[in-house]
Amino acid sequence: MFRITAGLWVALLAVGCQAPPVQCGAGTRLQGQVCVVDGPDAGPDAGPTLPPDAGPGPLEAEADCARVLGGPPVAQPAALAISGAHAAVRFFGPANSYTAVDNALSQALDAHPALEAEALVAYSAALPGVCAVAAHPEALPAASVQMQGAVAVIHPGTGAVSVPPSAAAVAIDLTGLFEAEGLPEALQVAVAEALSAPLPRSTRQVRQHVGYTDQNGDGSAYSNQLAPQPQADWPAHATGSRPLAVIVGPSLAPSSAELAGTLRLANRAFLWGASVLAATAESRWQPGVGQVGLAYRDSNLMYGGTRWPDEVPADVDAVGVAAALQALPSAGAPPSVVAAVAGRPALTPIDLDAAALRVDLTPGTARAALLTIHGALKRFFPYFSVVGDHTDDRLQEVLGSLEAGTLDRRLYFNLASRLGEAIHDGHNFLYDISGQVTWAGYFAVRVDQVDGQPVIAQSLAVGVNAGDTIVSIDGVPTADWYAAELPRTAGATPGYRFDLATRKYLELSRPTPFGLRAPDGTVRTVTAMPAPVEMVAAVYAKGERLSGRLTDKGAGDLQYLNLSDSALTATHTCLEAITQAQGAAGLVIDMRGYPGAEAFACLSNLASTRMFSPLFHTPVLTGPAVPMAWQQNQWSLDPTQPSYTGPAVLLVGPTTVSAAETISTMLFDAHRLKKVVGRQSAGTNGNITAMLLPGGLYFTFTGLQVLHLDGSTFDGQGLLPDIVVAPTVDDLATGADRALDAAIAALRAP
Repeated sequence: MFRITAGLWVALLAVGCQAPPVQCGAGTRLQGQVCVVDGPDAGPDAGPTLPPDAGPGPLEAEADCARVLGGPPVAQPAALAISGAHAAVRFFGPANSYTAVDNALSQALDAHPALEAEALVAYSAALPGVCAVAAHPEALPAASVQMQGAVAVIHPGTGAVSVPPSAAAVAIDLTGLFEAEGLPEALQVAVAEALSAPLPRSTRQVRQHVGYTDQNGDGSAYSNQLAPQPQADWPAHATGSRPLAVIVGPSLAPSSAELAGTLRLANRAFLWGASVLAATAESRWQPGVGQVGLAYRDSNLMYGGTRWPDEVPADVDAVGVAAALQALPSAGAPPSVVAAVAGRPALTPIDLDAAALRVDLTPGTARAALLTIHGALKRFFPYFSVVGDHTDDRLQEVLGSLEAGTLDRRLYFNLASRLGEAIHDGHNFLYDISGQVTWAGYFAVRVDQVDGQPVIAQSLAVGVNAGDTIVSIDGVPTADWYAAELPRTAGATPGYRFDLATRKYLELSRPTPFGLRAPDGTVRTVTAMPAPVEMVAAVYAKGERLSGRLTDKGAGDLQYLNLSDSALTATHTCLEAITQAQGAAGLVIDMRGYPGAEAFACLSNLASTRMFSPLFHTPVLTGPAVPMAWQQNQWSLDPTQPSYTGPAVLLVGPTTVSAAETISTMLFDAHRLKKVVGRQSAGTNGNITAMLLPGGLYFTFTGLQVLHLDGSTFDGQGLLPDIVVAPTVDDLATGADRALDAAIAALRAP
């Protein structure tokens, strides 16, 4: 068996013409005008030969992989290359399981820690439908047309193509064309000169992601499914219909395979030289590390409403092409293709339960986790236009720290946290689900920030009082503790970032000493005993002011409405407070906590006209090649009774976050508020999504973009108070609420 290349057709067919010299690839030799396998054992059973200039043979054993020709390499650091390749395969490739693909990467990186090309080969070898393929730096050749008797042989490439009017038939020679930049456009130019009527293209079914499908098992606001990706018809410029053939070798660029297979399935052209595999036509080139890239199946090709057969058979093999070309002018129309039903696995939506994830911590799982985070954020994080994209440098930093450090679960967690910090997202949380890390309980306090220092606002911990400033944590000075933790704590605003960092020492693995400074300046050490989670809720409820008239503040004509979930109870409901507000001279709406469902339900009772939610934009990725689109969602509500439509002031603070910011934004954008009082809100809104990572971590981030009603940016800005009020140590010690006092004054002001 041998292969014939583009230049060789001339030598075989021309009478009185001299063929251009043939250059053979590595491991082959020139025998006449054909490249054959070098060595004494080359024979009928020696396997397929290499076409001239094809370069090295297949890099893995999967049979279909030998039938794909790759594209150009991209010069980039290996870590970024593997991240991009893994993300492409993970989200759009043939496997329907995130975890199966992640496990393959973990195993490859255990075996090949240097992130070299061999890791990419090992990774692809573990995944059916994913091929490690040699990259080819060659640019497209110049397009040309050569007359072989009465047949015009088109060699696609750069530049225009013109078929002589005297041509009685046309052949398009696709041999030797790699998936070079510009190949799809070159094929359109070439086929347009051969077709007298447009040819409908095959439809690609690709995986479509509407946000990142949440992996936490609790349902998701996001989804993925298959979606058709229609393609424009192959163009036609020929003035008349001529017999047409397409010539291929056993190995093809994916773009060439799609054209050749479509022409034959549509009975618009003969297929000569070799069959065309659907797996090749359904593949996409992904640059990798150095001279090795991936070709992975990213679609189901459909023609005439059905999937392509696994193989589109050739009408003439390589040996018969010469005679077939001579006979083409009188060949007539091709016969209908007789092909078997598709047997290759179809591309399907992601199955979140398809495979168990590796939770053992090894260098490979840790490397894979960091690469997976980076690749997913590159595809789905919606706020790079706001925060800037610093993830490339950060990925290389944390991978370097991983190799330099001693791997344990703490290092693993901290490095993933450090990578997450690069997106400045207040919804970036990490949870270790390996079962190897346990918490004994919680430090039963609520901490606020006063002049950059953590101060106890509420406490149920023995020996710890409101107003105490934390000066050391488990023997580490507080300033040093935050200096280490803040660089690996994501957050969209400084106040909320401080709060998120603080939460990390409120989880206790054992009795833990805390250095405390009382308001009078005395310092003591108290060992905090781990408390059950119920005490945490009780601490927050302890500090809540219940809704009602502000008589104790000397403002009995003003109503206070606390929308925090811990303040809305069966006996203190939102509707009850709004009913009490009838006739009040003003209303203070406190949204410094987190709202429950009732807070949203009663929002319409505060509306004077129809009120609209912020703009929610979910990223939509339809296949790997189409730019991200946005799916906009919004909802509205109409005023309901009982209602309060008088003057209102809103209280916000650093822990006004997410759902609380939706309520606050709706009131603000509806011009329902006289003033906003307090401190900057968290600047963090949008549904959270969770990634399950090798090594046993959940990594969460904001999965959609939230904008103000007028389209302006919300992320990282939040609600900015008209009147800025921050607590003092004495306020926290005595229970004073100077923000509430300022809100009362704002309502009293003209």
